[in-house]
Amino acid sequence: MNVRLEDIDFPLINESIDLSDNDEDEEVLQLDPSILKHINDLTALQGERNRLLHDRSVLSEEERNEKPISVDEFKHIFSEDWQLSQFWYSTAFAEHFAAILYKAAQTLECARPTIAFISSPTAYVAFLATSPDVRTVCNPVLLEYDDRFAMLPGRFVKYDIDDPTQVPADLHQGVDMAIADPPFLNRATTTKVCKTLEHVMKRDGGKVLLLSSHGPDLAEEDIIRIYGETLVTINSSFGDSGSKSRCCRMEKQSLVVGHDGGRLSNAFGCWANWEVPDS
Repeated sequence: MNVRLEDIDFPLINESIDLSDNDEDEEVLQLDPSILKHINDLTALQGERNRLLHDRSVLSEEERNEKPISVDEFKHIFSEDWQLSQFWYSTAFAEHFAAILYKAAQTLECARPTIAFISSPTAYVAFLATSPDVRTVCNPVLLEYDDRFAMLPGRFVKYDIDDPTQVPADLHQGVDMAIADPPFLNRATTTKVCKTLEHVMKRDGGKVLLLSSHGPDLAEEDIIRIYGETLVTINSSFGDSGSKSRCCRMEKQSLVVGHDGGRLSNAFGCWANWEVPDS
């Protein structure tokens, strides 16, 4: 189990720690001042996060929708849960990525297209901030396991990767564009996400985009093959041969994915069944 200092509820410490059991002959041990400051800073940050989470939790749905948050605000309020394999995108990448998605959504041949963000809360938040009318012209939906994100603006759908087709009925073959960032880099998770895509995507050549990386049992060839097979199933009855051929292929894109802090050793990439601009 991985435990981070910021996840521990330390009390504020203003005095030296006495480990002497009241024995006057024993030396009183003290924390290094820099460590003490770090602990207190993290404790104060967690306290502020708890306050901000509470403030959002008491808002009505209408009030939450009227108060969108920026990517920086999102990352300040919501700490990464490494047990859920959460790693937030850098603000610069999230905002750039969201702008690309917003432009792509406007090319979809339907009114108010449904955009599903699967295990990608940072992109969802950034997308909501792209334009004041984004939720008027699009129908963005966040599919996520972490219940904290129910406090975000817009629509939250509880999503369990181990029950990949358990989504509201209106999302069954109701999604025009999907963005997926699977929490774990293995074949089992990839297969489950593909089951979700097969269940939710419309059968009309919709856009699918993946942000992911290789894993011990997941090579790039596996990503292309597994998602490609899913796209063939989704689009089996769609369009002319040329359009159908392209929307059934997952291809590596030149878009460079950026995460906060450089903590990930895996190099993330972007795959899609449409041409994703890198600028």
